[in-house]
Amino acid sequence: MAFEAKVKCDGNGCWREVELDSGDPSDSQNEYCALEQQGWLISGSGGDYCPKCAPIVKAEMEQD
Repeated sequence: MAFEAKVKCDGNGCWREVELDSGDPSDSQNEYCALEQQGWLISGSGGDYCPKCAPIVKAEMEQD
């Protein structure tokens, strides 16, 4: 059974997305970890940000 998911950047005006496609949900977890190593900010609460938007979002969160 294949597991498919899309990770879409939630940055304002950003349309970047990555498709995850693996045969096993545990492989998908490895793919999420790989995205984080590439600079993606993956949030369990639903906000995901690409490497371009992630530093902006992190800076905004630190100001709050």
